[in-house]
Amino acid sequence: MKKLLLLPFLLLLLCGCAHRHEYTVTTVPPTCTQNGYTKKICSCGEEEYEIIPSLGHVEFETNHIEPTCTERGLRGEILCLRCEETLSPSETLLPSGHRFSDGICSVCGHIDNSWDGAVDTSWYSEANDSFLLTSAKELAGLSLLVSEGNTFAGKYILLGNDITFNESFFTDEETPVLLFSPIGSSEAPFSGTFQGNGVTIRGLLGTNLFGYVENAVIADFTVSNSQFQGADCVGIVGEARSSYLLRIRNDGCLVLGTGRYAGGIVAKQEGGTVSECTSHGYVASDFYGVGGIAGYCSGTVYRCVSNCTVMGQDDKVGKLVGYLYYGTVFTDDPSSVGYNQNGSVLSSES
Repeated sequence: MKKLLLLPFLLLLLCGCAHRHEYTVTTVPPTCTQNGYTKKICSCGEEEYEIIPSLGHVEFETNHIEPTCTERGLRGEILCLRCEETLSPSETLLPSGHRFSDGICSVCGHIDNSWDGAVDTSWYSEANDSFLLTSAKELAGLSLLVSEGNTFAGKYILLGNDITFNESFFTDEETPVLLFSPIGSSEAPFSGTFQGNGVTIRGLLGTNLFGYVENAVIADFTVSNSQFQGADCVGIVGEARSSYLLRIRNDGCLVLGTGRYAGGIVAKQEGGTVSECTSHGYVASDFYGVGGIAGYCSGTVYRCVSNCTVMGQDDKVGKLVGYLYYGTVFTDDPSSVGYNQNGSVLSSES
């Protein structure tokens, strides 16, 4: 009789133990940055989860171009081959610079043609109104003539070819470099027309190329791999009064000041126009009035582009203009003007 009573209980126990899980499986695959998972749900309500780790990006660089001693290179965009996301944008790589040993570059074999400090004024004749300059020593001669009181008003200077001052300036080698005396000063300004003719001036070290210009036209040249360093009014052009600065290009220059006004193209612009200039470098000062194009502007800045890194004191620092004082800047980015005192910031299409 006891055996008969236990039988139903044993049958029930056996049936319960015989249940087999039947799962419904859901899988969410992982991505480069997000974990995935597998989720299992049984009809009896039991659930299981399994985490699938994220895959990580598969990086690929496009269009990498190594820089040479004198030419820029390119670090291409970094893309993910798996998800096609752009991980970092392309970036221009500056020229590596020559590595001279005994006057010859160990990388490309180029012979050092750096300026030796000579000054040549033999090209000048008072009877002529136009002059062709083709060397660093002739530019040094122009600086000397202006310092002696020759303003070159009504006269025309044309550059005939690229000019190099210090080829080894940006190399690791500790090679002595020569300082250039700026063309013009407040006591003896340059007031002529300087037509660069599209050439490049390289390796210049000094406070400015032009120290002080008044009623002048300075146009159409590039300054690259150069360093301008001093106290006040540091840049390719130090001070420009009632002058036109046209299509000047700063290509990777360092502008380092310790006083007021530092600019990638012009430090202090009073009147006149700065037009279609571009600046790609680094501009910094320990004081105020720091701009990628103009440190101080009381004239007009029109259709200029700055990709400079700019650093200075207080709010008179701007990617385009540091301190705008009763002047006019045409730009589609008003934030590129640091401090505006009664000036006008207008659309570039105005």
